[in-house]
Amino acid sequence: MVSVYVSYAWKDEEQHRLVDRLGAVCRARGIDLVRDIAHVGYGRSIREFMDRLAAAEHVVVVLSDRYLRSRYCLYELREIWRNGHFRARVSPIVLRGTSLEPEDWADYLEHWECKKKRLGDRLNKLDREYTRPLNQAVDDYAEFRRLIAESLATVCDMNALDPDVHLNTDFAALIARILAGKSGGTRQQAHASRQKDEEFVARVEVEIREILDALPSFAKVLHEQARKQGLLNTSTDLARSLATARPEVALSDVLRPATEKALPRGSPQTIRDSDVWENAKTLLAWLSVLAVRPEWVQKQEQLDSDGEATFEILVRTECGVEILSSRYRQIRPRFGPVRGFDIVGEERLDLPVVESGWDDEYAVRQIGLDIAAQLFPELKCGANPTAKPSDDEILDNLRETLGERAKHKSHHHYLLITTDDHSPLQRRDFHEKLIGEFPLTVIYMRPPGPETPFLVDKESRLLTIIREFLTLPDLLAKRR
Repeated sequence: MVSVYVSYAWKDEEQHRLVDRLGAVCRARGIDLVRDIAHVGYGRSIREFMDRLAAAEHVVVVLSDRYLRSRYCLYELREIWRNGHFRARVSPIVLRGTSLEPEDWADYLEHWECKKKRLGDRLNKLDREYTRPLNQAVDDYAEFRRLIAESLATVCDMNALDPDVHLNTDFAALIARILAGKSGGTRQQAHASRQKDEEFVARVEVEIREILDALPSFAKVLHEQARKQGLLNTSTDLARSLATARPEVALSDVLRPATEKALPRGSPQTIRDSDVWENAKTLLAWLSVLAVRPEWVQKQEQLDSDGEATFEILVRTECGVEILSSRYRQIRPRFGPVRGFDIVGEERLDLPVVESGWDDEYAVRQIGLDIAAQLFPELKCGANPTAKPSDDEILDNLRETLGERAKHKSHHHYLLITTDDHSPLQRRDFHEKLIGEFPLTVIYMRPPGPETPFLVDKESRLLTIIREFLTLPDLLAKRR
């Protein structure tokens, strides 16, 4: 059965009636309309349901004045927006009496600005040690304020139809749109689903340009090879050409022959130690990521100590999980068989099974102690048990160690969380508490779906290109 989620202000009676009617029509057409009152049982996590809704392939958003003033509704709208492909995934319904004129947007902006200021002013009078969840609420209000203008501009450009039209036709247009999306839709929809996320490509393009700038002699060889393949002329930007080319062409027809030509002569180790090989491998990694569908790429952004935007990219493919990071370059591109949710990189920390109950502080503490045991194995085998440091001393040492390693970027410790994990970290507010206590990276990952994650015709072709590229040092040493 096709499943479609609905985001609405459930305290609004008019919205309840409309959603009830939509649910009946959907059932008659073999569509499961997923709504909170039926799928969030007593004691279950509301946030977990909202995150599933936000990542759904199709979401019906019922907009009203109450919706745009509700923090739960705006949280859902923000996460839907963050998951991308808003126009393709969202079917809006704007209730009667809900004006979306620009001056009305200003009312909503003012609403969230006032809530942010009012809560922020109160928290400034309190000890920040005890206000972390509320600090997050202040940040949420600021984001809702930014979201209003962007999302409403998009909704206003979409033909939402009058609610009476939906009711009088039994939501015919809405049902047709849902079923079209599930059955493949139009050629334009199919093409859009395969397009790379423009913002993401632009960010990777910046990384590629930095690599090229770091080694101009290698960039010159790449430029000549790209020109031979017809990707550019003398005035075309090489980084952009590589980022927007077909992945197989960029990797096999440009990067590989250019790398072979630019690598030094010598033993395999001499080749591996060269700057050209290091830069070539980094280019290989970024160009490989561009071969992956945007919905399979998890992006986590934050600001570094200098205020510069940094981001990590986690890619789940049929052949493994890779991390690329603009902050830490320790992780090499490697591919291998899938074993659960294995991840490339030596500094993944295993997450213990912790039942937090009502005591999040206890859970954070226990996770910290378990992480310390992984990083400092000598704690487990001390010859003199009486000399073992206290838990508070262990945790203080852990904070100092992680902080020093993060400062100098000597290590990159991270926790990988999948939707199959029964962990408190499934709650965003809990993971914020953990990384607020310890300098760690928490990375969320969705389970694989039936569709190939690659934007190439044959994933085996892509994997072959990557595997063969990584054998170049040994191959060239034999030739020479």
